[in-house]
Amino acid sequence: MATNVSEFKNLVAVDVMPCPDPIMNREVVSAILEFCQKTSVLLIDFEIDISDETPATPQDSVDVDVSTYTSGVRPCSIHEIMVDSVRYTPRARNILTDVTYFTSQNSLDTWKFFHIVDEDTVRVFDMSSDDGVIWFNMAVKPLRTATSVDDVLFEDHSEAIVAGAKWKLLSMPGKEWTDLENALIYRQKFKKYMSAAKARVLKGGSGGYGESVEYKSFGEID
Repeated sequence: MATNVSEFKNLVAVDVMPCPDPIMNREVVSAILEFCQKTSVLLIDFEIDISDETPATPQDSVDVDVSTYTSGVRPCSIHEIMVDSVRYTPRARNILTDVTYFTSQNSLDTWKFFHIVDEDTVRVFDMSSDDGVIWFNMAVKPLRTATSVDDVLFEDHSEAIVAGAKWKLLSMPGKEWTDLENALIYRQKFKKYMSAAKARVLKGGSGGYGESVEYKSFGEID
């Protein structure tokens, strides 16, 4: 099921009148993308048969077509990866290069480097011609052109996304709706909501907004 982006916009509009709809819609989508990118709340898992793929040189890379599972969304990051039931720690890096410096790093037994090429393709390095099945636990975000998003973003995270959109809109300089004081308040709320959501993902789904959560920085969330 999906929720129309206009549902978020309706909650934002009351505090940013008379902001035009196109601007409001743009910043709502921007808040949704930032929230998903930094929290990984949209996680999908799937496996793909790669037994017919021949690793490309250098770095023995395989381009995995994930389009069957990413219609309407774009990969953000890989949280877990297994190849033929062997678990690896994923690390993001585009290392398809003639430089041999990466060889020793890429051969670590417990790591798999990957690069998200586009919304349809994930490139995985240090693969073998004997590899049969690859499994991803992957965080995704909507496309910037999205007009609707997964229901979970509205049902569970609308307060965060609305706060983020209000922050972005109210902090615009020289507009009729500019309100820098309230923009700062909404920015703090947005960051706190993101920290809580990220913490919940890291804890495997336990916890939530109902808990007392002390604000902390997680990676890019500051």
